[in-house]
Amino acid sequence: MEQRKMYFYAGATLCLALGIMLGAFGAKKIFGSQPETMRIERDTLVREWPSELADVISLNKNDRLEILSEADYTSKNKNVPTILKVNSYLKHIDKATKQQYIIKEDTYYPIIAKKRHSYIIRAATNKGRSVELELEEKEVTPLEEGLWRHVKDKKGYMGWVRMK
Repeated sequence: MEQRKMYFYAGATLCLALGIMLGAFGAKKIFGSQPETMRIERDTLVREWPSELADVISLNKNDRLEILSEADYTSKNKNVPTILKVNSYLKHIDKATKQQYIIKEDTYYPIIAKKRHSYIIRAATNKGRSVELELEEKEVTPLEEGLWRHVKDKKGYMGWVRMK
């Protein structure tokens, strides 16, 4: 009888330990940190980096794409887009030097800083000199503006998707 009790207690202890281990494994699987994923529409463009100028790349859009990071270039964020496109032909007079510059339509410039209603850009003159100019928001389109997500498919290919 004493031996039966010992087997009973040993079996109960073993079941308890096994239950705790399985429970911990199941809890980790259920409640553990799973990567955030998303699906995108077939016609959504995936780019090499978060810019409309970046090359479009091929990603398996049928997969649940893992979200690696985000780039927030919205107006509420302090991040500044890095590239902008000039919307129309401009004659720009630099306030500091009174020098006149011609800026062609559909040209692209790096952004140095953002002010309340304008951007400071860096441009090269036809003589190769670098100048900083201030352009109004209405004259340009920031190409990265918006929320971008860096995603990865099941094969490990990565790209950037612009969220609407």
